[in-house]
Amino acid sequence: MSPLGVQVTTHRQDALAVSADVLLIATTSFLHEVEADIRAGIEHGLNVITTAEEAAFPWLTDAALANELD
Repeated sequence: MSPLGVQVTTHRQDALAVSADVLLIATTSFLHEVEADIRAGIEHGLNVITTAEEAAFPWLTDAALANELD
């Protein structure tokens, strides 16, 4: 099988420097810990997906932050 050409990095600026449609954040369960990464993705015009469990319904843990990001 040949490589897909997907680059994985732990550095936000490196990830955002690559042309993409989607930013996948799979680092933690807590919304407040991925907030900066989500905002950076949004500011770069990306669709953002996170595995943070609190993001499933963020209004339960932080309604103000959920409304800002929404």
